[in-house]
Amino acid sequence: MIHFFIPTFKRDDLLKRAVKSIRDNVGDNLIKDIIIINQNKASYGFKDSKIIEIYEKPAGKAIYKPGVEFIKDYIEPRDILIFLDDDIAINETFSKGFSKLKDKLLKTETGCIQLSFSRCKVRDDFYPIQYGYKGGGICVEASKYFDFGGHGEDYYDDIELFIRSYIRGYGNYRCRFINSQHDLNKKISGGIRGYFNDILHMKRCGYKYSKLKEKYRQYMLPANNFMGFKLKR
Repeated sequence: MIHFFIPTFKRDDLLKRAVKSIRDNVGDNLIKDIIIINQNKASYGFKDSKIIEIYEKPAGKAIYKPGVEFIKDYIEPRDILIFLDDDIAINETFSKGFSKLKDKLLKTETGCIQLSFSRCKVRDDFYPIQYGYKGGGICVEASKYFDFGGHGEDYYDDIELFIRSYIRGYGNYRCRFINSQHDLNKKISGGIRGYFNDILHMKRCGYKYSKLKEKYRQYMLPANNFMGFKLKR
């Protein structure tokens, strides 16, 4: 069974598109629930028995951890957790490729798998990465998620998820054959441009990323740069 997690803040149209993409492209028998982490005061009013809406104070970022905490008592070890930003929409490639994705996720050595956001030029269905360059679109088996500690509390908690998985000894991958549309910071009617305006967002990104690198400095190799550090075992 699959648990989907979607954090959102004042991007109604994007959220509705994300939910619709799940319902259109994932069989009802595979969906355990769709957890919406709502950082807005108003309910989105979904009339769908699979959707659970929880409320969190605005954090200035997409937050997944509260959603997992909310349902952790009935998550089974072999369940699959999929973390989507509200501006990510999956398509028909998910239903076509899910069986292969699931087989890879359930292998002992696999940690996180990130869905592709554009057409890939590599031939391998799964190619190794140390961390996710973009947040969201992350899939992981529940037992492994809890084994390496899940999401952290930092600003880049989605990238930190890959780091924790890698340090724990798992392999992280990007999936070539399942694509998704990621409209990062795109303005849709009724929405806002991301969680912050561009200048403030980039300042916050730079500061928080330096803190993340400092936290994991002992695991890092030399010659790293913004959004591109390498890790050692």
